[in-house]
Formats: sequence, C-alpha cells, structure tokens
Amino acid sequence: MDKAIKKKWVVALRSGEFRQGYGLLYRNGFFCCLGVLRRIANPRDGRRNKTGTFLVREQLNEYGLRRQTAGDLASMNDTRSSFYEIAAYIERWL
Repeated sequence: MDKAIKKKWVVALRSGEFRQGYGLLYRNGFFCCLGVLRRIANPRDGRRNKTGTFLVREQLNEYGLRRQTAGDLASMNDTRSSFYEIAAYIERWL
C-alpha cells in the first residue's frame, strides 16, 4: 500500500472527523473505513459524496490496496470493528 496514503488514512480514521457507517462507502454523513480512504486519497474527486458499496478496481490499484484486503477491511467495518481497531490493523498489516 502507498505509504503516504496509509499514513493519512490511519490519521483520518483516528481523527474523530468521520462518523462510522455500515454497508456503504458513504451515506448521509456516515463513512465506511473504505469511504474514508476514498475521501482522503482524492479530496477533489466529485464522486466522493456518492453512495456506493465498494471501491472499483482502478481505485484499489491507485491506493495500492488488494481486493482481498479491501474486502477484509469492509467486513471488519460492517461487523462493527471501530475505526480505531481498523486503524491499528492497517498499521500492523498493510
């Protein structure tokens, strides 16, 4: 994974700026951990506020994130692991 993006992502997850949501990247002010990644990696991306269920392959490649890893992180998020727990996982394993 791209080290600069990883660092920004971990900081963002721990910042308290993002409210955690489940099942979608973004909805009504709530973010999945992957929605946070998309928001911080491409702050000017016009798609950043649109709902969706998953990142597309091109985005995963841009962030240096494997599809399986993204799936694992989405699962952690949707089974209610906190952003702090997810950030710790990212630091340790990515």
